[in-house]
Amino acid sequence: MRDNSHLTAINEYDLLDNLIRSCAESGGFDVPVAQFTCAGLPESEFVTTEYEYDQGKNLTWIRFGEAVEGRQPNNVVRLLYDERDLVYQVTPAAGDAGQSTTQYDYDRNGNIARLTRGSKTCHA
Repeated sequence: MRDNSHLTAINEYDLLDNLIRSCAESGGFDVPVAQFTCAGLPESEFVTTEYEYDQGKNLTWIRFGEAVEGRQPNNVVRLLYDERDLVYQVTPAAGDAGQSTTQYDYDRNGNIARLTRGSKTCHA
């Protein structure tokens, strides 16, 4: 087997130019020059991350490689937004017994006033 001198990352976007999928090479696959999507790439040679957005173009889900492949479905991050489209809660491992949510509370100017991680609260 010959060495691959280039590691490839392919990014796919939706019609609104939001990143929806990223495939990063983790092996020695020789990617064809005309390969513009993740379709057909060998799963054993690439790690795929998927992104999902709400109607306000806010990133709401990140699914990491193990979740995309179905081996670890809770290898995700869920993001919720408040009425001003500011990040309200971030939950790694959403749906897992070990999940822990970080909550952001803002003042009137959109500055973080309080940050709560699990059961611990920090004031800004």
